[in-house]
Amino acid sequence: MVTFLFTDIEGSARLWDYHPDAMRKSLARHDEILLGAIRANRGRIFKRLGDGVCAEFEPASDAVTAALTAQRKIRNEPWPDRCELRVRVALLSGLAERREGDYFGPALNRIARLLDAAHGGQILVSSTTVELLGAHMPSGAGVRDLGLHRVKDLQNEERIFQLVHDDLRSDFPPLRSIARFRHNLPTQLTNFVGRSREISEIERLIPACRLLTLTGTGGCGKTRLAVQVASRLGPAFPDGVWMVELATLSDANLLPNAICAALQLREEPTRDPRFTIIDRLRESSLLIVLDNCEHLVSACARVADALLRGTRSLRILATSREALGISGETTWRVPSLRLDGGATAASEPDQIEVSQSEAVQLFISRATSASSTFKVTPANTGRIAEICRRLDGIPLAIELAAARVRALTPGQIALRLDNCFSLLRKGSQVDMPRHQTLRASIDWSFDLLSEDERALFCRLSVFAGGCTMETAEKVCSDAKLPMAGVLDLMAQLIQKSMLNVDESAVERRYCLLETVRQYAREKLDESQETRAITRRLVEFVLAFSEEAENNLRGADQARWLKRLTEEHDNIRTALDYCADSDEFIETGLRIASAAAFGWYMQGRYGEGRARLEQLIASAPAGASRGVIAKALSRAGTLARGQRDYRTAEDHLTRSLDLWRSAGNQKGLADALNNLALLAIDRGQCVAAKALLEESLTIREGMGDRSGIAMCLSNQGMAARFMNDLDLADSLYTRSMGIRREFGDLQGVAISLNNLGDIAKCRGDYEGASQLNAEGLEIFRDIDDKIGIASTLYNLGDSAYHLHDLDEASNYLSESLTLFKEVGDRRGAAAATVGLADVARARSMLDEARQLYSCAVQRCMQAGDRRYLASAISGQAQVFAALGNPEVSACLFGAANALRAACDERLGSMNVDHDRSMAVVRIQLGDSAFDAAYSRGHDMPVEQLMIAAIDPIAHS
Repeated sequence: MVTFLFTDIEGSARLWDYHPDAMRKSLARHDEILLGAIRANRGRIFKRLGDGVCAEFEPASDAVTAALTAQRKIRNEPWPDRCELRVRVALLSGLAERREGDYFGPALNRIARLLDAAHGGQILVSSTTVELLGAHMPSGAGVRDLGLHRVKDLQNEERIFQLVHDDLRSDFPPLRSIARFRHNLPTQLTNFVGRSREISEIERLIPACRLLTLTGTGGCGKTRLAVQVASRLGPAFPDGVWMVELATLSDANLLPNAICAALQLREEPTRDPRFTIIDRLRESSLLIVLDNCEHLVSACARVADALLRGTRSLRILATSREALGISGETTWRVPSLRLDGGATAASEPDQIEVSQSEAVQLFISRATSASSTFKVTPANTGRIAEICRRLDGIPLAIELAAARVRALTPGQIALRLDNCFSLLRKGSQVDMPRHQTLRASIDWSFDLLSEDERALFCRLSVFAGGCTMETAEKVCSDAKLPMAGVLDLMAQLIQKSMLNVDESAVERRYCLLETVRQYAREKLDESQETRAITRRLVEFVLAFSEEAENNLRGADQARWLKRLTEEHDNIRTALDYCADSDEFIETGLRIASAAAFGWYMQGRYGEGRARLEQLIASAPAGASRGVIAKALSRAGTLARGQRDYRTAEDHLTRSLDLWRSAGNQKGLADALNNLALLAIDRGQCVAAKALLEESLTIREGMGDRSGIAMCLSNQGMAARFMNDLDLADSLYTRSMGIRREFGDLQGVAISLNNLGDIAKCRGDYEGASQLNAEGLEIFRDIDDKIGIASTLYNLGDSAYHLHDLDEASNYLSESLTLFKEVGDRRGAAAATVGLADVARARSMLDEARQLYSCAVQRCMQAGDRRYLASAISGQAQVFAALGNPEVSACLFGAANALRAACDERLGSMNVDHDRSMAVVRIQLGDSAFDAAYSRGHDMPVEQLMIAAIDPIAHS
């Protein structure tokens, strides 16, 4: 028998959306209060769910005291403006099975539902907990009997109590439970997962409209969501909530009869059932749920219109794959389950805790039900997230995949998703046939399309990353499907929930969910049109990539970088086709070379380099030397980004030789410049200087003012690394002067940043800030998001050294947001390390630890060892401060090994690093310190990410 304490924050999603910075601070304080109260009363936290906690206690009195203590402190806390936290708490005692540190059993489901019924600031207590308390109630506390309630997803009623105290609020609205009301809603045998935002929005809409139609792709959960909302709204409808299931109804003329049967109305033999319904419901207040209307849209529209016109208070909630299309209808598209939990600086969608993802929660819930031996482990959480992502967060697909854990591990399931329709074959034997397999669900929708709609639907499957309307018209049209008709057909596919619209893109994009796209691709293959449509896609990708390359160095850089990101999956598809066809190898080289600069900015070094090297190796003997030389140059640059200097030198040298033999002066100057940057990275600044002088001579002969300015700037970089700050200052200033002459605003701003770097090297952080501020103004004027993000990072770094931690945090947070927006992984890694440094300087050690862990993952993704060394060093200092010197020593060894390997100083953390390491050595003693230090120092790089994210488990 265990007493559980569950909590969560009411409205936390809205607070994260509108006040992320204040919410991060509030959540840190919230955690301190909760953890302190739980630990002080001998409790143990065994799980985190979103922003809340799940804790266990043995005596019920300890749990009640902990809840009361925490809630009183939370109520009295001076929260930041507009970010007051309202925490709801549930207490329940019951039998549960403990496995691998977690609990399982009905008690867990009951307390989760009890928590859902509570309001922010309220503490709800189960009847079993009240019985166990007896006379052991905390001083001044008592319980109020709230009566019998049937909470969500539970068939039996529960007697619920509220913990009361003079220091707590006592006047709350009625519980969010299912009070007794008339209905025919089906009993749910599985728990409902997530959808809090959707439920709130639908509950807001229903009182304001007579007909609300939930639309969406097959399997997205329209029916389950409608039932959940209807059960919550039941008490608001005195005459009940009635569901009319239409999936099995094939005769549209029988629709009114089906409604009569659901409402338990006796039909009149000689009268139209619609009039019978209207007469009985004219003054009634009730909600009718019309479920699965898509195959009877016209009939449903006629009947709904007649019922709404003939009654006063009737509300209709419909589910359909397309709208009914009548006056007064409001349509609301049901999205897939969220794959993230609301990103913060310490946790973003690509690495969010599993418990915060609705899609992952559903997988775990259904997998646990399917197999008693299934458990979530650090080894399979990434695979579970991958499954949910590749299944587009579609509930039906996730449930079918989760059922496979009886025979397969999550890793094995993920590997088989390339052919998801063969994997996801069987569902519940009692479900509707079209819900028993994912294919049957999509078949249902495909069969309702016209011939032209089917043709366009199949052709759209060539776009792995979606497309714009203009691109769809170019690629998908032909004599059979004229371009003029594509627009209307796209609109019809959207209306029928077969095609999604992405409004967040640079230009509105249209995309099929990946599971739906796989289905459409099979149909396209059957039509034998795949080859022709894919070739048109390749033509589009080539033109787009070369246009993007020309725009990535200008004032419109951020916009084009985002467009390149949006088209990345289509570029992959085109390159796959080119690599498999000798005829298209040179086209593939042109595409990959054009995309390479964007890949470099986004940190996609490995993929871009592999693409180029594969195509270079396959190039025919007669391929253009210029095309090969450019591809080698781009491959060398990406290899340099990975710190694979030997391969980079080989590629760049071969590129240089080809440009020389071809007599291409511009290509030659670029190759010399790239080799010089490689030499600077290797610490060979004298060699870099000679290469840059030759490049500068060529550019001067060509009159290439932009190239001259770039060479001078790079010469300044070489001088800076040779600690000749005066020469670097002079070269940066000359470069900036030329850039000012021909109006290169972006170049001027870059030069100001470089001069700011020199000022920081001289310890003049205020002077650096002034230069960076001037550069920032220019970057903002031209909307160069990369430049803005980089300058904000520099300003944050200077503020950190000037001990203005608030300003540092603001600059670095904005910098991180922009780096993530444009896909610059290296920049995001640097900003995250900076934020972690700030948290550590504020002694916010838990937040610092999380941020350093996040930074480690970003560094590994970006292939950046410099900031990886800094992040691991910071993590070492955090664990030293937390009193774990052995883990700290191990991490110091890893950080120093990385620092030596990449010949980089730890920069701003160097003094703290050495001081903290010396303290740890004293704490452990030389022998123990050296053993732990050596363990970290000798650790392979590929193991560092896991070890640094969870140091205790891997120390």
